[in-house]
Amino acid sequence: LVYGIFFAAVVSIVLGLLREWSDYVFHSIVDIEETLKIPLLANIPYVESFKNLKSNKNNILEVIDEFIKEKQDDKKEAQYQRFFYQESLRSLYTSLRFAGSDKPLKVIELTSCIPSEGKSLINILFAKTLAEIGKKVLLVDLDLRKPQIHKRLGLNNIIGVSNLLTDNNLELKDVIQNVDNYPNWEVITAG
Repeated sequence: LVYGIFFAAVVSIVLGLLREWSDYVFHSIVDIEETLKIPLLANIPYVESFKNLKSNKNNILEVIDEFIKEKQDDKKEAQYQRFFYQESLRSLYTSLRFAGSDKPLKVIELTSCIPSEGKSLINILFAKTLAEIGKKVLLVDLDLRKPQIHKRLGLNNIIGVSNLLTDNNLELKDVIQNVDNYPNWEVITAG
């Protein structure tokens, strides 16, 4: 019995050390900063209220507004959730603006190497946040294989970037669409 307990303890410790040694998952922001040795511009946290947005094919802006209306009875929760993502995106904008303070910020690219990581959601929320603070935003959907921005914003995808590249008669103003209720926010869909 003593040998069994001793053997189980040793094997448990060895397996725990092997697991820790072979674990390639970042568990905190500090792990990322230490491994990459570059400063992080912002931390975009997971927002529980957005977890079903991927399966919901409606206009993201309408879904967010519906969520806030549903939470009117729990107004603090709705305000907290809204503040949660808006403040993280404002922080990202501030970090980007001061990262290259000698030149004004004109273009921001948000991308990822694998599908379904939330690129469209973050791009839309970031553009919405910038438009709300008074910045003029042109969101361009360059995912020509599986475009999502037009679906998520309820816009048509008849003409866009691909048409602009292939049709010499089109001008930039022909493919720009306005986002309802956001005068500072325009979109060019993939086409």
